[in-house]
Amino acid sequence: MAQPGSLLDTGDKIASIVGAAVAVLGLVVALRSGRERSRGGWTRAAVITLAAVGFALALLLVLPGVPAVVSRAAAWSIVPLLAGMAVLLGRVRRERRRPDPSLTALLEAQRADATRHRYRFFGHVPALTELYVRQRVRLDGRSEGEGSRTINAVQVLRAQRHAVVLGDAGAGKSIFLAMVADELARHLLAGRPTGEFAVSVHASDLASLHLPQALAQAVQRDLDITLPSSTFEKPPAVGRSWRVLVDGLDEVADAHKRSTVLWRIRDLLAADSHYRFLIASRPLTESELLELRGPAVGEYELRPFDRADLAEFAARWFVARHPTDLRRAKQQAALFQARVAGARLGPVARIPLLATIAALVFEQERERALPSSRAALYERFVQHLLNGQPSLARLRQAAEPELLSRGVGGRAVAQWLWSDIDVHVSELLDTCGAAWLADPGVRLTDVAGTWVKEHTRYDLVRVSPDGGQMLRDLLLATGVFTLHRDRVAFAHQSFAEYFAARAGEPTFDPERWRVQAANPATRSLAGFAAARRPDSDRLVTGLLDSANVVAAGDLLADGVPVAAATRTRIVDSLLRQITDESVQAPDALRILGELSVDTDVLARMTGVVLDPDVSVWARAFIADRVADIESAAGIKLLRSLMPHASSTELEWIVNTLEERGVRINPELDLPQPDEAAPDGGKPLGVLGQHALRQRLADVSASDRERLEAARHLADSGDLEPLRAMVDAVDISRLQRVRIAVALADAGDPETLRLLATKANLERWPPADPADGLRASFAAGVDLFGRGDRHALGVLRAIVDEAPDYPMAFGAAAHLADAGDLKPLSKLAQGSGQPQVRIAAARRLAQMGGDVVVLERALNGALRPQAEALIPR
Repeated sequence: MAQPGSLLDTGDKIASIVGAAVAVLGLVVALRSGRERSRGGWTRAAVITLAAVGFALALLLVLPGVPAVVSRAAAWSIVPLLAGMAVLLGRVRRERRRPDPSLTALLEAQRADATRHRYRFFGHVPALTELYVRQRVRLDGRSEGEGSRTINAVQVLRAQRHAVVLGDAGAGKSIFLAMVADELARHLLAGRPTGEFAVSVHASDLASLHLPQALAQAVQRDLDITLPSSTFEKPPAVGRSWRVLVDGLDEVADAHKRSTVLWRIRDLLAADSHYRFLIASRPLTESELLELRGPAVGEYELRPFDRADLAEFAARWFVARHPTDLRRAKQQAALFQARVAGARLGPVARIPLLATIAALVFEQERERALPSSRAALYERFVQHLLNGQPSLARLRQAAEPELLSRGVGGRAVAQWLWSDIDVHVSELLDTCGAAWLADPGVRLTDVAGTWVKEHTRYDLVRVSPDGGQMLRDLLLATGVFTLHRDRVAFAHQSFAEYFAARAGEPTFDPERWRVQAANPATRSLAGFAAARRPDSDRLVTGLLDSANVVAAGDLLADGVPVAAATRTRIVDSLLRQITDESVQAPDALRILGELSVDTDVLARMTGVVLDPDVSVWARAFIADRVADIESAAGIKLLRSLMPHASSTELEWIVNTLEERGVRINPELDLPQPDEAAPDGGKPLGVLGQHALRQRLADVSASDRERLEAARHLADSGDLEPLRAMVDAVDISRLQRVRIAVALADAGDPETLRLLATKANLERWPPADPADGLRASFAAGVDLFGRGDRHALGVLRAIVDEAPDYPMAFGAAAHLADAGDLKPLSKLAQGSGQPQVRIAAARRLAQMGGDVVVLERALNGALRPQAEALIPR
């Protein structure tokens, strides 16, 4: 007979074998799921299977009557099973983060596209990753300095659901969007958690296509990735959204078409969908910008280069040129910056594209001064592109033999084209520029083919089977075009404007020019045209005479030639717009910020800040702009204004200083309450309203601060921010009531009345129905305090619909104060919560009601300790 010890030993061995077998099963499952990890469903099924096995083993441990041998086997199996499940759960989490295979190609294409330099003109241009100075943005024209005011692309995406980024021509908007796409793609491909997939689209595509169709067309055209439109009709993954990057809104020149695009974008911004938008554009008119504004839309300005950025760009450029001779690179960078300063090219060179062109022109003519305007810089640049361009010579070597072999037509085209290639190509560029501005969707190879036929009477595509390829190669050989898959396009919109201005020179119409200069969308074209005119000073003076100071200032910043007296007059006018707080004041600030790299303009701005007769708001904003160029001087000026500022002005100054990294000691730096200047009670001026709108867009501001800013704007007659805030989807019910109360204070009680009724549940459906009742009660009480005729009906409805809630007693108490005791009596004699019944009965007795009701309600309903808490 076997001994007990031997039986136990045998049982342990059996348990070990069974446990090992189950452990091996767990490892096999985990390994197989690793080999087949693309089949995420199999991995999840494996987790479920192991969980079921583990549950069964756990039952074997706790159920009575299970043989000890089996229990031991179960115990041996639990630990490896748990380890296997941990491995699989980790894999499931990684698989959830990993993008769908159908989208991986899109992400990889976006990464490759981000390394492509947008301005690859002649010769070797350093790679974009070697040159890129990380771009930053500022809140709606608000400058940032060396401290925490710097906001990068990722912060823009995290800040609000949607964002609009404005920047001048060449400011790097397309590069900024490409870097955003690259950043998101990099995180997704690495399996890091991020909630967004980027996809880019040109604004013109939205004029005629629904968004999913436009996105599918854009990725195929621009990245050579084919995805069905249905891909974009749903979220890219569970819990994730599409970050739609919209570029070229300002390039939609036709007013009706641009209006259509703006309306469509406005509707998309307002919708609660799986799309989040980042829109980049040149500055828009105020009426157009209003279409894009909303509570979930951040408004930013793409920051131009300051002196430090230009120095960083120059250092990167020349280090890329001379990687083995850093001493020479440093010398060349210093000489380039000196040439920029000597040509008074500072305002122009703050634009990344123009800094690139200036560097290329500098390298071609190291002994010659740089041009002093944007138009002159383009002129010199194009001359270098066309004079002795190697790619044109190579094109001739390849194309001329083919043309000469194609009979009379081929020989005629070859003879005419190569007889004076520089002149002919220059004319072709002008033709293409005019055609592109008239229709950005035009195929430039067709324009070139028509141009050849007009001069030679022969269709190059018919003359040679390679005619289409020749036309494309001819355009690309100039250096100002790029290839978007099968479509030739200008490397930058400003090149089309420059050539279109040249093409329009013989038929220049002053009246048409004034219309173009007045429109921000066509002002760049007007600037190129004016710079080529001998009467440019008269044209700019005419803008001043017609009170279009902003247009005149923009042209001055572009370097359009004007007399010294006109330049002084423009600067004076810009400063006057600010000190008078005219509607053009925010734009005047922007332009002065560009001009302030010139020391004389900076000195004029400083003088205004020191003038005590100028409003604090105007002085504070100008001091903020001074700090962009001379940080220490600007901060000192801002500090000097603090003793003279009202509470609203002081709050803005303190926030501005703190965002620049300045620590404020409330006891030492701030005036005492009795020393602070009074607000005065008068409506805010343009700059005060501008500051408060910045606060509304500031993601670091609390809900209270944003509501206070909207209240101040409402006091000045602008109720739109409050109306926009009340419809925001991400605010609490009670916060919505607070906003509605502010609207009622400003003279618009309709939203408060709506919140007090059941209709609010349809407009803003609550997750918890009780939240809707609480909002109705709060709104009803406020209406009651205002003596609103709707209040009594709202409070009666609360008593009827929520008799068990304490708010019912509150509603009944207010009704009793209005002379209606029935709701109190109803609650006191009802079957609701004892606390509500007793509170109602006690209040009824205090107002002369039936004491018996109180006694009945108190009879054994509550313990004395609880009763003591009920209002008396």
